[in-house]
Amino acid sequence: YHVSGDIPNPLYLYDMILTAKMLPDTTFLCFTKQYKLVNDFLNDIEKPENLILILSNWGEWKCENPHDLPVCEVIFKGEKPLENWKICHGNCTECALNGCGCWGLKSGETVAIHQH
Repeated sequence: YHVSGDIPNPLYLYDMILTAKMLPDTTFLCFTKQYKLVNDFLNDIEKPENLILILSNWGEWKCENPHDLPVCEVIFKGEKPLENWKICHGNCTECALNGCGCWGLKSGETVAIHQH
C-alpha cells in the first residue's frame, strides 16, 4: 500500500483487512505513522497474517506498539544501525519475491532505511 501517504481513517484500514482476508494467497505491506489508529483497531480486530503493517519511527520519536508489530527506523547520516536491524537495500521487488527484508518481518522486528 502507498507509494506516499498513509492510512487516512478507520474505514480504510478495515478495507485493507477485508482485502487481505479475501485474497489469502497475496501478501500486502503497509508502512504507517498512524500507530494510534492501527493500535485502536487491532484491540478489537485480528490482523490477517498476509497483511504486514510496519509502524514508522523517526529518530527519538517512537510509536506506541502494544501489538508488537514490526517497525521501521531511519538510519540518519553518520549513525550506525543496531545489530539486530534488517537493513533495507532499496529493491522492494527482490525482497517481495524472496520473502525477505520488509516482506519477511516478524512481530517486533525492525527494518532500517538509510536517510536519503
